[in-house]
Amino acid sequence: MTNASTLDRINLILQQFKYYDKKLAMLLIVNLQSEMVADDYVDYSVVTSYYSNKELDDIVKGFKEFVDYIDISYGEAEFVKKVQSGFFNDLNAYYKVAYTESATGTTRSKSALLPAICELFQIKYCSNDIFTAALLDNKLATYRILKSYGFPLPETWVYKHGTGWMGSEPPNQMMLIAKPAYECASLGIGESSVSMISPVYLQFIDQLSINFRQPVLVQQFISGYEVEVPIFDDKDPLTPCAVGISLNDGKSLGERILSYDTIFDDGFDLFNYDEHDEGIGSAIKSASNLAYKYLQLKGPVRIDYRITERGEYFMMDYNNSPHLGKQHSFAFAAKELGLSYSEMLKIIVFPVLNL
Repeated sequence: MTNASTLDRINLILQQFKYYDKKLAMLLIVNLQSEMVADDYVDYSVVTSYYSNKELDDIVKGFKEFVDYIDISYGEAEFVKKVQSGFFNDLNAYYKVAYTESATGTTRSKSALLPAICELFQIKYCSNDIFTAALLDNKLATYRILKSYGFPLPETWVYKHGTGWMGSEPPNQMMLIAKPAYECASLGIGESSVSMISPVYLQFIDQLSINFRQPVLVQQFISGYEVEVPIFDDKDPLTPCAVGISLNDGKSLGERILSYDTIFDDGFDLFNYDEHDEGIGSAIKSASNLAYKYLQLKGPVRIDYRITERGEYFMMDYNNSPHLGKQHSFAFAAKELGLSYSEMLKIIVFPVLNL
């Protein structure tokens, strides 16, 4: 359940936002699934994290309810050209704010490029700052920091082609899941990702490292529920709702996972996990808020959990620039509070205006 203080904070944001209505130009930097991708992986395309045409249409309509002007740049390069041309300086709007979700290509820490450009040219932006983007792009670094603070994390090992296991090796007879260390949106994750150690699985892990040109995280696999905690940035983190993921039948995924194909096809449903288990929902929201503060993050962030049938919960992933599409957890959490999609976008934009 959402407590009164959360609702009070959200209502205060919406009340204060009235001052900025129709005084704002939004600068959207997007990558579309329908566009040709120059820098991509062979078997798994980065476009799974990009906008569909419908998602772009939805977010533009949402912003249009409270902004004067929307400019869309298709990729960071087009945005830079507009900045250098002086185009944004000539916009007749009192406030100008940039936002992006997906970064171009496969470069490590690619999500940090857009905030770096904005900082360089002194453009306000409401997506993650450079530090948040670079840190959360590296799951291994994030994991190590959170582990040092004692957060609930699964056992994790690291493998890299040409180096082998970087430290200890996972034990036999433990179910594991392997994922690229620098990716999101289930890139590289499929049926073969979950297994116990075997010669075939070791070959799979090595090939994954080759294909993605990066280390592979191999984690203890947690059977049970998959739950996302969307975190809004209201100077202090704001977590309205823990959002459960379901696949066709039942709320617990059991041994199933959110694969690349499932994410690409939006083949999942969402439910309010707080209503399913208020105690654990409250606990993971508190843990997420604390992690956000300890990591010193800025902008919208999502932390993903697996929760056993016995109620043990583990932080499995950390996502900068999380998807704001209507079918994803940020919009779902806002809707559970009775907020419109446009009001959810106001909460995203507000912190950079209220400095």
